[in-house]
Amino acid sequence: MNLFQTMDLLLEDWNKVFVQQRTSYRVRRLTYGQLLSPPRHTTSSAICTVGRQFHDWSADYRAFSRSPWDPQVLFDPVIDHALPLLAPRPAPVMAAIDDTACKKSGRRIPGVATVRDPQSPPYHVNLIRGLRFVQASLLITPRHREGPARSLPVRFQPAPPSSGASARTLTFTFLWTPMAQPKADHASTAPQLQPPKMS
Repeated sequence: MNLFQTMDLLLEDWNKVFVQQRTSYRVRRLTYGQLLSPPRHTTSSAICTVGRQFHDWSADYRAFSRSPWDPQVLFDPVIDHALPLLAPRPAPVMAAIDDTACKKSGRRIPGVATVRDPQSPPYHVNLIRGLRFVQASLLITPRHREGPARSLPVRFQPAPPSSGASARTLTFTFLWTPMAQPKADHASTAPQLQPPKMS
């Protein structure tokens, strides 16, 4: 099985996330457009990448604004396929957490704040306006051989700053419903991530 077939196998589980089959197909098509589009990765560039630049764009945009679906549930297929790769109980579930800032120029975008530019040199801190996100990834280590761990993203959610607080605590919403029954030697509940303290 090549990389494209593996990716398509994971995206097939998204059919249970959306109410309509056509919405699932549209989002899956835009997902490939986002992966193959130019560096800005906008919705318009994804539409053009999949060859629909001369079709009506309104349905593609409505898939993100009006269709009732939870973006965090899209990571559930990754968790379902990652559980058999974890070490047997009672081994701990390891996760890596990192934050990133997406540059935004508009001042009226919800959640936009002035944050530190991660690309600024260490001797001069630059500030940018952007949206702050936090990503959590499961660390999967080889079970039958030595080697580095692989990180599988399982959460990517916004982390807007809290007003009037010197220290901020981000709580991950980690609701997870298994799409398939896990193996008996693994936990039947979701991996528990501790809320990271963001300073």
